[in-house]
Amino acid sequence: MDNMKDSEKTKEELVNELFDLRKKIAEIENVKANYKQTEKKLAKSEELYRLIAESTNDVITLQDFNLKATFTYVNPSIKNIAGYEPEELLGKSPFDFIHPGDRKKLFSLLKKYINAKVKKFLTGKESTITERIEYRFKDKEGSWRDFQSTGNIVGNQLLFTTRDITESKKAEEKTKQSEKKYRTLFENMPGVYYRADRKGNVIMVNPPGVKLLGYNSPKEIIGKNLAKDLYYTPEDKESFLEELKKRKGSVKDYEVTLKKRDGTPVIVFTSSHYYYDKEGNIAGVEGIFMDITERKEAEGNLRKSQQEFASLFDSSPAALVFTDEKGNIVNVNHRFTELFGYTLDEVKGRNNNEGFIHPPDKIEEGMNLDKIAASKGYYNYESVRKKKDGTLFPVLLCGSAIKIDGKTKGMLGVYFDITENKKTREELRESKDKYQLLLENQTDLVVKVDTEGRFLFVSPSYCETFGKTEKELLGNKFMPLVHKNDREATAKAMENLYKPPYACYIEQRAKTKDGWRWLAWADKSVLDKDKKVVEIVGVGRGITKRKQNEKLQQVLYNISRAANSPITLDQLYKTIHQELGAITDTANFHIALLNKEENRIYYDYYSDEKDDISSVQKFNFSETLSAYTIRTKQPLLVNRKQIDKMAGERKIKLSQLGTLTEKTLWLGVPLKVENKVIGCMALICYYDLKHYSEKDIQIMEFVSAQVATAIKRKQDEEALSESQQEFASLFTSSPEALVYTDENSNILNINPSFTELFGYTLEEVKGRNINDEMIHPSNKIEEGRELSKKALKNNYYCETIRKKKDGTLFPVAISSSKVIVINSQKKGIIGTYTDITKRKQNEKLQQALYNISKAANSPISLDQLYPIIHKELGNIIDTTNFFIALTDYQKDEVYFPYFVDEKDKDFPIINFTETNSLTVYVIKTDQPLLVDYKKLQKMIAQREVNIVGTITDKSIWLGVPLKVEDKVIGAMAVQSYTNSKLYSEKDIKIMEFVSNQIATAIERKRMEEELKKLAHYDTLTGAHNRGYGLELLQRQLKLSKRDKSPLLLAYSDLDNLKDINDEFGHDEGDRAMVQVAKLFKSILREVDIITRMGGDEFLLIFLDSSLNEIPIIRKRLSNELARLNQISKKPYKIDFSTGFSTYDPANPQLMDELIRIADQNMYKEKKRKNKGRL
Repeated sequence: MDNMKDSEKTKEELVNELFDLRKKIAEIENVKANYKQTEKKLAKSEELYRLIAESTNDVITLQDFNLKATFTYVNPSIKNIAGYEPEELLGKSPFDFIHPGDRKKLFSLLKKYINAKVKKFLTGKESTITERIEYRFKDKEGSWRDFQSTGNIVGNQLLFTTRDITESKKAEEKTKQSEKKYRTLFENMPGVYYRADRKGNVIMVNPPGVKLLGYNSPKEIIGKNLAKDLYYTPEDKESFLEELKKRKGSVKDYEVTLKKRDGTPVIVFTSSHYYYDKEGNIAGVEGIFMDITERKEAEGNLRKSQQEFASLFDSSPAALVFTDEKGNIVNVNHRFTELFGYTLDEVKGRNNNEGFIHPPDKIEEGMNLDKIAASKGYYNYESVRKKKDGTLFPVLLCGSAIKIDGKTKGMLGVYFDITENKKTREELRESKDKYQLLLENQTDLVVKVDTEGRFLFVSPSYCETFGKTEKELLGNKFMPLVHKNDREATAKAMENLYKPPYACYIEQRAKTKDGWRWLAWADKSVLDKDKKVVEIVGVGRGITKRKQNEKLQQVLYNISRAANSPITLDQLYKTIHQELGAITDTANFHIALLNKEENRIYYDYYSDEKDDISSVQKFNFSETLSAYTIRTKQPLLVNRKQIDKMAGERKIKLSQLGTLTEKTLWLGVPLKVENKVIGCMALICYYDLKHYSEKDIQIMEFVSAQVATAIKRKQDEEALSESQQEFASLFTSSPEALVYTDENSNILNINPSFTELFGYTLEEVKGRNINDEMIHPSNKIEEGRELSKKALKNNYYCETIRKKKDGTLFPVAISSSKVIVINSQKKGIIGTYTDITKRKQNEKLQQALYNISKAANSPISLDQLYPIIHKELGNIIDTTNFFIALTDYQKDEVYFPYFVDEKDKDFPIINFTETNSLTVYVIKTDQPLLVDYKKLQKMIAQREVNIVGTITDKSIWLGVPLKVEDKVIGAMAVQSYTNSKLYSEKDIKIMEFVSNQIATAIERKRMEEELKKLAHYDTLTGAHNRGYGLELLQRQLKLSKRDKSPLLLAYSDLDNLKDINDEFGHDEGDRAMVQVAKLFKSILREVDIITRMGGDEFLLIFLDSSLNEIPIIRKRLSNELARLNQISKKPYKIDFSTGFSTYDPANPQLMDELIRIADQNMYKEKKRKNKGRL
């Protein structure tokens, strides 16, 4: 019907449709009007919300999430908070500004947003999401700020309201740190903190409180009632609250007894007060507890000590008297009554010095002793006193002043009857006999002299050395035994014995039974209590051989210098004679030189007490002892009997020997230059068949090479100037490089030796000026010109540097000979050039030995000597890698006191017997060794050595033994890791040559240090002896005063040494002493000091220590003593008593006072022990 055409409808139907149509139009118009109104309201609402958004301090943003999150709206507040203009963020992703570590928080919100959209799509229902997140947001300056945002879904977008919480975060963190700080303070404060509510229930307690009461955690205490659970006596609560109320809510140092978890009491001081709530009402009580249990115990102990003192005073085994400041008797003990016979009633109130216990001649003495005690604080004195019945008896008096606030208020006198001490003195005499036995077996020389130098004691070894008895020496002065030339130096050195450190070192010659011998002495003064020297103790050793070696080195050096000086041959002979006289007897001495052409020998120098030189001027080559020595090329030492035998064998002719006696002794050695014998040097003695020995042969052989070289040089020099007629021949054939120049220094001729030395032919140099750069380094040209000028006036000798044709620089000796004169005009100069490279090397060697010897004789330590040896040896050989090894045969060890190495930084101690290193190989074989890598591998394969340390395929190692008087004491070695050809046979000879001097130097220093040790240390225990120990203590007291640091003394005495000696013998007593000394050393630090004061008494010095450390020290001593007695398994127990005293820099005391206090405290402990045993 609806599909009917309008023409087919009736009018009524059309009217109705029109009516319906108008009605719908009206509805549409109405809806349209409502929509416009709504649109106006919405626009107004949007304007309102925008105004709110742009006026709020919070940041408001809209973000959509089509493909990625982007800002679609940002309000202006973002500029105030983050510095951005809103337009700078629009279209950008929030992830670009959020800290990477916080982006997951936004992802979580996006996930919820997506889930809500999916749900709406599936169900058509909107979901509400409101979530708050915190994150870090980068501001425009690049800093991270803390933001807190609340997110909501608005249509297809997320609306965020954001606040800047950076400052609140900082405040929150600051609060956390503050809470943490106060929590730490609360938990670690030394006292106990508690808080209880009004009912007395604990609501807070810190860890020290938990520990004090014996609980495991605060939870176990919180909730407990103070009165019911924690007060030892619950009734105490009422008295505490009453006191708190009386003192207006606050008490201080109130004593309370609390109850621990196990029910035991603990006494505390509490300082507590009320705390209040916000309204000002009392909320409870809080405060602190301090444990005073130990203090209470100490107070009890003090009372007990006072009671004990009264008991000890009366029961003391020593006679005690207590007087007031005027000397009037206040009290005496029972032992005083027993000793003197007087009761307290008889003497109380009487003056102690009025004479009832003093013999008449001792009354003034008693008064003086009281004065000493008042001034010094104490006295110890042996005297005589009188009993009531008039009996006189010896006593030991000990007095101590009792001072309060520095004023003397009384005196405590102690009297010991020392009649029985004779037994103890007898024991001391036995100890002295034992010490005498030790000295009698001492190989070193030990003497004791008074301040006038008179012998008070001489050891058996001293008597043996000097061939005198003890009786012959005691009481006589030692100085007459000293060589007259050494007495002044000895007296000068001994002046040091009268000033700190009261010690000296002396080297002197003395007249022994074997003649004059060198001795080294380490002397130490013995001081009395007033620091006055009363005696001098000396320990000496023989150093004759070392002195001889030093002289020998000096002789060689002097002869070498003389040979290089412009003296004549005759002058050189006299110098040789004079220098040899310093090391051996040269009363009869001659030098014979060989003339091969004539087959004769000539005595160029002759000094003899029997024969004149004219009688022995010339002999056939085959007829004399000198000729025989030259012919055999061997040294010769023969007596008259052997001379006659040689004559009988037709080796010599007696008629050609000059004067002979029955006691003639002849010693000669050949003079050689480069293995060519040029003559003989000889000594003769006419009266003693034992005057020369093998030692003298060695000396003569040792110096002969230097003498021969010196003579040959002078012969050559003089031969050159003997005759101008032989000039041409000599000039050409001279082994020395010669140059002949005119008066202007232009070269006229040179000899072949010049060409050989410098590399120039005559054609190359003739006509050239000698002083140009041809043979002169640039810095020596002016020197050459000055020498040429000097030669025109006088002969000269100069050692300098010149240059070869190939540019090599080398040392030369230049001398000018006589000027050539024609018609009284100087026409030219002969210059002589000698290559002195080898001699310079020898001089370096001699100088090195001299410097090492000099260092060994200086007051340096052994550790300081090693670097000097290294340095001096480095001047003549490569010592880049160098070490010295020494043997300890008793420990079967080889140790390395000095080493410098490129590869190995540690040279450990090695076993001598079991190790077969290169060093040990050299020591065992007593032979030098030069090995490269190839030879070393061969030795390893043959099991001759094994490797210790680093080697390379280019290694070379050179070692030589160090020997003193044929005893190998160690080895010295050099090595290279990079040049297998660095060392040669020449270097072996150098190392061997210097090794004896180095070994002697090392042994000398070792002897010196051993002598010092003997002078400073107790030989039985190894502790410092009394003299040196007190010297160290005096130094430390000065340092403590300067540095304001405390110092602690412990005085110890063995309790039962006499019993051990009596029952088991003195040797066992000595072993006990040694064990106790080791025990004391084990508890000492490296800086602390142990001294044996005498007998069985020791003094321990603890640096930078105070009385607070005494319990720790006592505990360690007790533990070590228990351990010693446990492991020793001896039939007796060792025990000792120890007393302490302390040095306070703020109130300094003298050394003697500190020792006295410690000694007194030690005896108190000994008495307590003795009483305990009773």
